[in-house]
Amino acid sequence: MTLGEHGGVVTLMTTTSGRYTKDNQPFASGSTVTANGNEYRLTLVSGRWSAEFVPPEPQVVALGRSGQSVQVVRQEDGGYNSRAGSSGVGESIASGSTVTANGNEYRLTLVSGRWSAEFVPPEPQVVA
Repeated sequence: MTLGEHGGVVTLMTTTSGRYTKDNQPFASGSTVTANGNEYRLTLVSGRWSAEFVPPEPQVVALGRSGQSVQVVRQEDGGYNSRAGSSGVGESIASGSTVTANGNEYRLTLVSGRWSAEFVPPEPQVVA
C-alpha cells in the first residue's frame, strides 16, 4: 500500500487466520509505520487499508523577549509550516524566513533539526 504522497510503499501480508503481518510481525489496524522520516497510521475499514500522515509535535520557538512564540511543524513533504499561537492555518517557511510579532521581525533558522529565532533590527531612520 502507498503511504501518502511521500512515504513510499509498505507491504502487509494476510495470514491463514485472516490477520495481517508486516515484516513477519503481527500488524493491527491503527498501528503506525515510519517511512522516509514520516509516521503514518494505517487503518483497515471494510477490507481496505488506508494510510494517514501523522504530523510530529510542533516545535515552539520563542520570539525574543516578546513573550510570543511561533509553532513550527514538519510537513509530509519534508517542508515546514509556521503558525503564531495555537490556532490558524500555517504558512510555508524555510530556514531564513522571517515572522513578525508585536511589530518586530524575527528570522527563523533551522540547525540540526532545531529551530531558533533571531531579532532582525529595523532599518535605521534618519531624523532631521
